[in-house]
Amino acid sequence: MHRSNSREAGSPTNRVTEHLRESYDAAAECVADHPASSIMAVFGVGFGLGLLLGHALAESPREERHSLAAFGRQMLEAMREHMPSSLARRLPA
Repeated sequence: MHRSNSREAGSPTNRVTEHLRESYDAAAECVADHPASSIMAVFGVGFGLGLLLGHALAESPREERHSLAAFGRQMLEAMREHMPSSLARRLPA
């Protein structure tokens, strides 16, 4: 019985899998050798990414805020058109 080409020892899939396994083992060994430094490095990367993401989300352009407000007004107008007048009067102007 013959194996398929993707399962042969020199196949690209096996080479990539072996490379990933070696990289994982090297990283695991580094973390085992330097646990405190590893924790601080991961914390620093996570904190930095959190700051960047928070800044990007907090600094929305002014036009974007105005377009969201306009969209909200359009939604309220559409709801007013399709609901009883007794309820529509209670929606904000």
